Amino acid sequence: MNSKKQHIIFTCITCFVVLLSCTQKITDPNIILFQQELGEENIAMIDLLVEEFEDHLESHYPKLNTKEAYTQFLKDISDQDTSNDSLLITYQSKASRENYRKSALYKDIYIKEPYHQKIEGLVELNQPPPDKNNPINEPDSIWRVNNIGKYMRALFAIEGDSLVQTYFRSRESSGLMSTNRFAKGIQYYKPDFDNYIHKRIVVIENSL
Repeated sequence: MNSKKQHIIFTCITCFVVLLSCTQKITDPNIILFQQELGEENIAMIDLLVEEFEDHLESHYPKLNTKEAYTQFLKDISDQDTSNDSLLITYQSKASRENYRKSALYKDIYIKEPYHQKIEGLVELNQPPPDKNNPINEPDSIWRVNNIGKYMRALFAIEGDSLVQTYFRSRESSGLMSTNRFAKGIQYYKPDFDNYIHKRIVVIENSL
């Protein structure tokens, strides 16, 4: 077989694989629901976070494939001392973090409220050193989970997935979770990192 025919066959196979992948994403009812609830702008932001997160996994765990790297990342996070929780979020660049915090997605996932007194059971979101030029770091304010936002509605819409529904109920009742606590909890339910939504839950919980 000459090189021209080999190239044609390879191109056809590649096109078939890409088409099959796209078809699976379009026809998966849970992915359709998730994307419809969140909207194109929010999905695009999540995809950017996933891309950067997986680049981090590839550089941090070069000998593991993507699925194995997700699993190892969660294990490493859950094994760390919770007193060093602020050190766990390392994958985002400064520019990426600032872009995320200014996005519609961030403002949908979290609600900013005046801070008057410490509320028992409320977990404050880890923040970098205050930046007076960043409106997110305004004094006397606190962030909490937005239980009625598009992200929570998207999770609620997913049926037949015990991990997603357990995560939804936990987030709804407990609010913000430390990354250490989240990692320990989700490992118990054995996330599938071929699953579009499972991956995005992990990335969002590790994005600040």
